[in-house]
Amino acid sequence: MVGVVRLLTIVDLDQAQGPVAAGDVPSASRVSAGDARPGVAPSTEQAAPVGADTISLSALHLAVLDDGRRLTLLDDRGWGESGPADIWKLTSVAEIESTARMVVGPDDDDARTVTAHWAHLATVLGTHGVHVDAGQLQLLPHDIELTAQVRARLAG
Repeated sequence: MVGVVRLLTIVDLDQAQGPVAAGDVPSASRVSAGDARPGVAPSTEQAAPVGADTISLSALHLAVLDDGRRLTLLDDRGWGESGPADIWKLTSVAEIESTARMVVGPDDDDARTVTAHWAHLATVLGTHGVHVDAGQLQLLPHDIELTAQVRARLAG
């Protein structure tokens, strides 16, 4: 029986910030064939304008299986910020990682919302034939990977 070993969120520039190059999504070829797209989906909200004073990111939330496959849990998440002209230089990797965990997590701290969030993710995995308890998912390590494009923007 296949199991989930960790959660992974890949943070990329939203499509309005520039195209996603094939090499920019870590191990994109390992995303499950059952997933709609191996790349990061843009957020469903209107994209922020491109500029040095704007950050617009998308987050692809995956389950990493013990056989190496990756299954998409959420592909409709992202966020944006605007600020001074050097906002990218003022933003840290740790800030992006923290925000990424928040945007793919439960909407609030209400116990029913948290339970429903993890149950939904377990249901998504179940549609791919991976059966896991929602409580177990919540305890898994959650890694954040930034694409090369995001790292380049942060480096200025």
